[in-house]
Amino acid sequence: MLAFVACALVAALVSAAFGLAALRLGNVVAEAMTNVAKYAHASHATVSVRRVNGSATVTVADDGIGGADPSGGSGLRGLADRVAALDGHLAVESTAGHGTRISAEIPCA
Repeated sequence: MLAFVACALVAALVSAAFGLAALRLGNVVAEAMTNVAKYAHASHATVSVRRVNGSATVTVADDGIGGADPSGGSGLRGLADRVAALDGHLAVESTAGHGTRISAEIPCA
């Protein structure tokens, strides 16, 4: 069963320069928010988007139960593989009892 989670969006100016990276980062947000709704038992999540030094970065953080393990299933591992295919990097911070923070950084023009 999916849960409804309050979500805040923090975004720097997003421009056409994001190009394909914007589409790919949108996929990261969709998958991360699906995980929040399905597994996190969170009451709040934050999505932040920024562009710094030629890279687009998106971070999805929640206040849920934590304990997400990229090596424990195919979802986060597959997401990391898709980000890496774009010369990007996916980081997952998820201590049990302290929520989860997923950040993806992808080079953009």
